[in-house]
Parts: sequence; C-alpha cells; structure tokens
Amino acid sequence: MEAATLDIQWVQPATAVVALRGDFTLDSAPSLGKKLLKLSKKHKLVLVINLSELSSIDTAGIATLVEVLRTLNSRNGKLRLSGLSERFRRVMQLARLDRIFAVFDTVDAALASEEQSVEAAG
Repeated sequence: MEAATLDIQWVQPATAVVALRGDFTLDSAPSLGKKLLKLSKKHKLVLVINLSELSSIDTAGIATLVEVLRTLNSRNGKLRLSGLSERFRRVMQLARLDRIFAVFDTVDAALASEEQSVEAAG
C-alpha cells in the first residue's frame, strides 16, 4: 500500500484543485484530513478533489471527505469530486453518497460547473 499524498493547485484566488494519489485509508486519512480541513476553512472556497490517481479509499477516507464537505458547507464553500474510478463511483451510489457530493468525470468539468454557477449568480 502506498500512503496517499496530495498536491494543491490554486486556479483562482478562491478555487483550489487537490490531486490525491495513493491509498486514502485509515493510515493516511488523519494527516490528509488535517490538510484538507485546514484548506476547507477558507470562506467561500471551491475545492475540487481529483481522485483519478487514487489507488484505493476506505471508510476512513470517505469519512474525511464527508467532514471536508460539512466544513465547506458551513463556510458557504463548495466541494466537487472528480475522476472517480468505476468501483468508487458504485460504492458512492450504493451508500447514496452521490446525493450529497457533486461528482464530475473530470477536473475541467467540475471547474466549468463552478464557472456556470458564478455566471448565473452574477
């Protein structure tokens, strides 16, 4: 197993893309969770998490994503997930988590969705 790592890329002042790589499991979820939660405490942040290079995820990783979503929601931010494997997408559907997370095929689609919602609000 390869511990998960993350890379943050700011695409706009309040929009960040986080690429997760490796295994987002009980071993790595606490340290990654701290980094993601610190990031998600920015007011009105749009966070796109790219999961396309994730090898595996367990309940600890999913719980961390839920916690990040709650934190962002409390600060009027948004969370977008992109690049889910077919297996993880099925797990999300079975657990009905696809109803609480905004899921996109690609980072570009997630970013485009945010641009459209900003234009509609403006």
